[in-house]
Amino acid sequence: MFVGRESELAELERRWASGRFEFGVVYGTRRIGKTTMLQEFIKGKRAFYFQARKADEKDNLTAFSRDYRRFRDMDEHVRYEGFADAFESIAADAKSERIVFIIDEIAYLCQKNHLLAVECKYRKAPFSRAMLDHMRESLSLFDQYEVIDYYLVYRSGFTEDMRAMNDPHLHLVTLEDIFQPHAGKQKR
Repeated sequence: MFVGRESELAELERRWASGRFEFGVVYGTRRIGKTTMLQEFIKGKRAFYFQARKADEKDNLTAFSRDYRRFRDMDEHVRYEGFADAFESIAADAKSERIVFIIDEIAYLCQKNHLLAVECKYRKAPFSRAMLDHMRESLSLFDQYEVIDYYLVYRSGFTEDMRAMNDPHLHLVTLEDIFQPHAGKQKR
């Protein structure tokens, strides 16, 4: 029996019922019931839950790929090149089926010298190069990391200068990318 966290569960249920793409982060100190709450929330829903391990990125990617293949009943030979490919595949799958996607202990996915920066906004103005520069400046506290991957999810898209950037660590996603069917072959 699950007790407590009624307001948090109600918020998760409200977001699920919206029918829109929703992105949330659940965080807090260790051992306060975050995992149990999420497991309670996904009961009766089509959900992919992945518990990252205290392992290197390659081992986590292997485990993630195996678990997601099983979840989607995919061929055992399907492999992801990296987490960017895996997340693109999940976004494509979510266009045809509403799912809950949870990564527990996401910090374990990052390599020792690798940082994952995610920003998800529902703004009317497109994300600009100046906004990226500000984000990078804010993250300068983390300059000990050799690589910072930026995942930007924006409702109204990106300015022309952002779309023109050729940076393998910059991943731009609009709501249209999530909800419109892919033209052509899906990456897996």
